[in-house]
Amino acid sequence: MEKKIYEGKVEKIVNGGFGLVRSSEGVVFLKYVCPGEKVEYIIKEKAKGVTWGDVVKISEPFEKRITPECSYYGECGGCILSHMPYEEQIWIKKEILANDLKRIGGLDIKIDNIYSSKPLRYRIRAKLKGVENSGKIGFIRRGTNDVMEINSCKIVDKPINIFIKRWNKLIDPPFFHQVDIFFNKDNSTTYAHLSGIPEKKDIELFKSFKNTVFTWKGKERESESVLKIKNYKFIVSPGIFFQVNKFQWEKMFDIVEGMLEHSDVSLDLYTGSGFFIPLLQKYSKKVIGVENNKLSINLARKSFPGVLFERSPVEKYDFPVTVDQILIDPPRSGLPEKVRDQIVKLKIKNIIYVSCSTSTLARDLKYFKNNGYNIKEHNMVDQFPQTAHIETITSLKLK
Repeated sequence: MEKKIYEGKVEKIVNGGFGLVRSSEGVVFLKYVCPGEKVEYIIKEKAKGVTWGDVVKISEPFEKRITPECSYYGECGGCILSHMPYEEQIWIKKEILANDLKRIGGLDIKIDNIYSSKPLRYRIRAKLKGVENSGKIGFIRRGTNDVMEINSCKIVDKPINIFIKRWNKLIDPPFFHQVDIFFNKDNSTTYAHLSGIPEKKDIELFKSFKNTVFTWKGKERESESVLKIKNYKFIVSPGIFFQVNKFQWEKMFDIVEGMLEHSDVSLDLYTGSGFFIPLLQKYSKKVIGVENNKLSINLARKSFPGVLFERSPVEKYDFPVTVDQILIDPPRSGLPEKVRDQIVKLKIKNIIYVSCSTSTLARDLKYFKNNGYNIKEHNMVDQFPQTAHIETITSLKLK
């Protein structure tokens, strides 16, 4: 039975990069559309009160719509905005950020600065998944749990693509559920961390990869290397989170440093491997980093031996009563209620909030504003061109 075809106009692009259209079925969300386009579409599914559709035809396309450079676009589960020029992507993200702050937080906040990036070849890390029947590697196919083989990605650094192509050209590549790949520009070496332990014959295969270090469980230390940003040195490893966009590292440092104040005690929550620690050290007599991931905090301790690092879930950590400055870079779930309450209870004077979720940012900023904080500066940093992900850095001061 053929599905009913609806017609509509895309009102705007919302969180996640989806186009919003209205139909007799209510609001419908569509992928790979541009604002203002007239489209024909079908209703695909309804889940948890949300209606999703698939575009059948774009009857009146956006005048600036482009053909994506990536041959996997629309099938791969990564990028979702590549059918728009990069300057339009930035505009769309600005609108999503402003709309979420208003809709969720009731906040009319001026975006002081927007920091764009080079739109391609910006990622120095990638998580590749294994294709079970072939051992080749790729990414998750959009809307499924299946892994699709890919041989080139437009947003990763060139050496990572060289690795992917070399792996997928192997006659009988070994299967691993995941391969974490990191390219260190400072020593021109690619590091590949495998999710399983390879057999001896596989290790022989790896010798054909030039300037590449393979590691697996029990050999994590062999994947550690030194990465320099400005005058700061970080111990990095492929399986551990590190800011991925090489073009935005120094911009993020400059933004955060401009928000820091001289303090007695600064706290860095969700410190990871310590990306912002050297900045805090410049302005604080004492710095404490809090992180629950064992491997991440071990790297941070090696990079910054003079800093106190506490391994703990942030929501279970009891803040020192003397903290007067805090930097927070939480996951997309934002700050747990207990953490927000502790910050307010201790009347921490200066908050720097790095966020990767516009919705939880709006929720948390509303809470802080209602509890005595002013939003002093609000920046959007495009860490993830071609995707709908939005990064922000916001400064809050206690009134």
